[in-house]
Amino acid sequence: MDIGHFQSQLQKLNSSLYVNKDAAVQSGGFKHSGVYFKLGGPVPLTVSSADRHQASIEQIKYLDALDAGQLDRFLCGTCIDFVPEYDIIDVERMRVIAPGWRSILLRLVQLKVCTLDQARKVFSCSSLGQNDFDRMNFFERIDFIKKHKGATNA
Repeated sequence: MDIGHFQSQLQKLNSSLYVNKDAAVQSGGFKHSGVYFKLGGPVPLTVSSADRHQASIEQIKYLDALDAGQLDRFLCGTCIDFVPEYDIIDVERMRVIAPGWRSILLRLVQLKVCTLDQARKVFSCSSLGQNDFDRMNFFERIDFIKKHKGATNA
């Protein structure tokens, strides 16, 4: 999916979501940026008070500004050259080259930006969150890819 279509789908999901294409960085041959929740009021933080005691003054100022709704909230990363359905993973270096829109949507659901049903409807994907790959954590996905890569090369 191209980044324009992906961003328009995100806007349908929640009008406060956007991809910051202006802050893109080159990595692994692709341009990457973030999916953000637009400024416009406080966003609930998932940082405990115990974590704040371990933060520096600059980090506390940042968290306070974020909590007060003075900064857009970074939600997750995305590739802006294209957005595949499933993550593209470099198994050798154990890193995600391009996060898939399924993983991004599941992250947005986890952050309570939208519901799973909303994401399924907007992206026309009734199986979102139901297949084995969607349920796997990063390391399980790496093991799965390694196992199936060997099977296809035989």
